[in-house]
Amino acid sequence: MRLLILTGPPGSGKTCFARELARELRQEGWRVAHVEADALRGFLWDEFNPKLERVARELFLKSVETCLDAELDLVIADDTNYYSSMRRELALLALERKVPWGIVYLRAGLDTCLRRNRERGEPIPEEVVRRIYERFEPPEPDRWWERATLVLDDSRVSDEVLEFVESDLRVEKPKKQRRRTDPPSVNEVDVRTRQVMGELMRRLSETGAATQELGRKLSELRREIVSSVEDPEKAVREFRRRAEEVIRECLHGNG
Repeated sequence: MRLLILTGPPGSGKTCFARELARELRQEGWRVAHVEADALRGFLWDEFNPKLERVARELFLKSVETCLDAELDLVIADDTNYYSSMRRELALLALERKVPWGIVYLRAGLDTCLRRNRERGEPIPEEVVRRIYERFEPPEPDRWWERATLVLDDSRVSDEVLEFVESDLRVEKPKKQRRRTDPPSVNEVDVRTRQVMGELMRRLSETGAATQELGRKLSELRREIVSSVEDPEKAVREFRRRAEEVIRECLHGNG
């Protein structure tokens, strides 16, 4: 058993890739589950409804979890997973079950994503594609849950892909013992710290103190908190405290 986490903006070719990979491996006798987030969203709405996106995400995570508990060889988690925290919550599902996992990141330019989206049978709003593309956080090997990552510039299932999937996909566990975490709470840390980030940047903009350098430092701090603090309340307190320190240091340095 292993988990393959797909990531990439809408229209990058994830679902085509997943279907072809599942087909090839099944022909070789693999028991493969392709958990397709867009198919699950189809049970919730006829047209894209952002208000139900959280419900769709929870349904997707529960489906992946159910498949990981079944007697299968491979589970493909097919969604944009555009925040690193989204990939982390999937990795935690695998980690809890001592199942190896890997990430396949499908890269594509914005024009390509928009074109493919228009060619879909049921395209999502272009502003949603643009927004996710702008917010997309590429996998980084220094994050323990993203160390086993294969980056692809097209959706073909090559020999490189098959070798990656058929490898052990061993990922080192975190150095400190982590308690069992409910996956939605991991994403809540990401969402709530982003809200605090927005509040801070609006406050700085109103006073004319917002700078690109300050925004970069706050973003780096927020990513650090998301990757290390699992409790949402604690994460918000820690981010506010340390963010204020960063702001004071930057303003003092500029003054």
